[in-house]
Amino acid sequence: MRRGINIRKRKRIILNQINKKSLKLIFLLLIVLVISTTIYFFFVQNLFIKKSLEKDSLGFSSFNDNIPFSLNKIILFSSATANASSVNQSLSLDISQFCDIGIYLNNVDKDNTSIQSLYINNISISSPEIGTPCLYKKHINDLGKCSFNEENMIQNEFYFNIVDSNSEINDNNYELLNDGSTPISLGFYNKNIKTEFITDKHEILYNGTLLKTALIPQTSLTCNVSFSIHIITNTNAEYLCNISFDIPFDDENGSIYDTGYVTKEIKNIETNKFIRIK
Repeated sequence: MRRGINIRKRKRIILNQINKKSLKLIFLLLIVLVISTTIYFFFVQNLFIKKSLEKDSLGFSSFNDNIPFSLNKIILFSSATANASSVNQSLSLDISQFCDIGIYLNNVDKDNTSIQSLYINNISISSPEIGTPCLYKKHINDLGKCSFNEENMIQNEFYFNIVDSNSEINDNNYELLNDGSTPISLGFYNKNIKTEFITDKHEILYNGTLLKTALIPQTSLTCNVSFSIHIITNTNAEYLCNISFDIPFDDENGSIYDTGYVTKEIKNIETNKFIRIK
C-alpha cells in the first residue's frame, strides 16, 4: 500500500517538474517573440519606410526635372503720391506710398509648353506701423505711375486672362501671353500713411519727396510682401513659385526721400524657383 502511495507521489513530483519546465519554455518563447516583433518593427519596418521615402524622393526629383518656367527678374518701382484739397491758402494732403511690381518669366519650352491659366494666391503683407497696405490689379502700361482705385484691390486670389497673341491683348483686361513673355504686373499701395497734412507750398512734387516733407520716417513704412504664382499648362501640369520681397526705399541713386522714387531689380532669385505640384 505504501509503495503505491510513493509511486503516485513521485509521478506528481515529476509532473510538477515537467509543468514548471514547460512554463519556463513558454515564457522564454514569449520573450523571444516579443524581441523578434520589436526588432521587426524598429528595424525591418524602418528599413522599408526609408526605402519608400527614398523612392518618393527620387520620384519627386524626377517629377521636377526639366521645369520649363523660371523667374528671370523682378522689378520694383517705389514712390509716393497724395490727394490734395485746398484749405484757405494752404493745401491739405492725404499721402500714400506705392510700389509697382513687374515679374518677368522664362519659358524654355515655348514650342511645346503654353500657359492655360495663371493666378496668384496666398497673399501676405506684413503690417507697417502706419497706413493700410494692399495689392491691386495693374496694367502693364501703368508700371511706374500710381493707378490705384478701390475696385482693383485683390482680396484673396487673382486670375490673369491668358491670350494667344499680342493682337488679342486688351490693356483693360489684365492679359498675359500664353508663352509667358508678358511680365506679370501688380501694384502695392499703402493708403493714407498721413492724412490732412497741411502745407503752404503750392508747388508740390507728387512723389517720394512727400515723405520727407511730411516727416514720415522710413521705419514706419517697412513692409514685406509675399504671394504664390500658379501656372497651369496646356498639358494640365501645374507649377508653383513663392515670391517674397521688401518694399524698397533706397537704390544706387539714393533714397526715395531725396530722389522721389527708387527702382530695384531683383535677379538673385535662386530661392524663388518653380516646382511642379501636379
